Amino acid sequence: MTGAMESVLNVMRGDRARIWTASQVGAELKLPTQTVSGRLRQLAGEDKIERVSAGHYRLHTLKGTAQPADEHVVSPEGGRVSEGATVIVSTSHAARNLADFSALQQPAAVQDLPPLRGDSTPVSELEIEQLLSCLKAQGRPMSESMLMSRLSRSGWRMGRLKAVLDVAMEQGSVFQPDGQRYDRA
Repeated sequence: MTGAMESVLNVMRGDRARIWTASQVGAELKLPTQTVSGRLRQLAGEDKIERVSAGHYRLHTLKGTAQPADEHVVSPEGGRVSEGATVIVSTSHAARNLADFSALQQPAAVQDLPPLRGDSTPVSELEIEQLLSCLKAQGRPMSESMLMSRLSRSGWRMGRLKAVLDVAMEQGSVFQPDGQRYDRA
């Protein structure tokens, strides 16, 4: 593993329970977000870290998964593990040697996370205008996937697109000429 990859892991080891983005790690290392983003993707591809969601990464959780070794990890025989090694920790081993793993923290439980925005937010007129503008620019009926590819550049997600399409169809500003694609009314 290169020193650049190791520096990313060292930053993440500073707060094991935290979910990191490339910009957060980049700020710690004083590196561009794009550089760090590539390193995070590579580390996730090599199974050194876990990809939680798009652009969000964390160190693996303790139970039965690979843990990057650091100065707090002790081998089953009691000796220190060399830096950069990977230790497989079983639940029973962790229970027997809890003191050895005191520095390792469990990630926050799902119920402790803040609720997502979801589709419960009312659809705004601006979102409907953006949808209609996209349909007008295309000049022909578009499928959900085509609309999503255009609107994702503006930060839209599929769930939100479906909610906006439903409201626009109820209002009569959008219709489905063939039952699959969408067009302006």
